[in-house]
Amino acid sequence: MSKLQELNYPISDMQLVARCPQLTEISVDAVGFRHAEALKGTGIKSTMVYNASSEEEADQIIEEIEQYCNLQTSGCEVSWED
Repeated sequence: MSKLQELNYPISDMQLVARCPQLTEISVDAVGFRHAEALKGTGIKSTMVYNASSEEEADQIIEEIEQYCNLQTSGCEVSWED
């Protein structure tokens, strides 16, 4: 996984991507989101949040990731308005 640059499948455990030095884009599953601190020192520049129960939850996850990454873009799938 050392050459992986994008991860388009939403994951909740950020420890899974901590050892991917070339990774710049991740998809995050809000359900069970954990270990944001594992992103410290990574080159993550973009994230997309999926399965959030509200806009506030998606924003909170993005803010937590921003504590450890210099995000240039972020977004979320609007699933709470169904």
